[in-house]
Amino acid sequence: MKTLKSYVLLIIIGLLTFNSCNKEESQVHPGTDLKDQVGYWHNNAIASLFNNPDFIKAAATGSLSHSDIREIIMLDLSKKDPQLFNYESIRTELAWSDVIIAENGIIPGLSSAKIMKQDGDPINCESVFQYLHELNEIGENLKNALIELNKKVISGEVSRNEIIKLSSQMRDLPLSDKEKSYVDVFNQVLYASNHYWENTHARVQDKKTLGIIWADAAGGLYGMLCGPICSIIEAALFSTIVAIQ
Repeated sequence: MKTLKSYVLLIIIGLLTFNSCNKEESQVHPGTDLKDQVGYWHNNAIASLFNNPDFIKAAATGSLSHSDIREIIMLDLSKKDPQLFNYESIRTELAWSDVIIAENGIIPGLSSAKIMKQDGDPINCESVFQYLHELNEIGENLKNALIELNKKVISGEVSRNEIIKLSSQMRDLPLSDKEKSYVDVFNQVLYASNHYWENTHARVQDKKTLGIIWADAAGGLYGMLCGPICSIIEAALFSTIVAIQ
């Protein structure tokens, strides 16, 4: 009887592990809706960048601007899937972004032109949340929830797994359909980014990855102003800026 119980227990553990793995993979790999592919393509974009020796060298010398990085991301994705990522169309769609980033201090070091190592946070995520609220893209409840989580990230009082769990709970807030869509993209990028950096932690200090994945998710949220394609580009941009600091 003891042997039978042990055998059943092993089967249950195996099934739980299998279901957990399946859930994880489904959150990393793309779905059929483009909004469900933001995290996947974000990971694809940053993987290409950080496996490119020329990019690594340029980033190390501080010779890249944030616009240079976005340009590399756009060109790379347009080669991977020209139909999905039409280079000229994306450039036109994102023409407004640099003005917004500068006016709202979203990238504090933007005035220096080049992405150089600096003190403080290279991405001001709270400015992203405030700006989206000012545009009435997100309501007061969601804005406040994001800002509270942002404080936890900045203070370092939470781990990556904890922030993912807390962020997922925002879906329980009274949200509009648009807000739910935004939150879903935010959480998708947060999870996918964590999956990427968790498996490439040798490139950056592990304690830094919390700030990276949070900035990625904020970039994905911000880019949704002009849709999933822009969300992918801006999430990858924010990710890269924080990672090379």
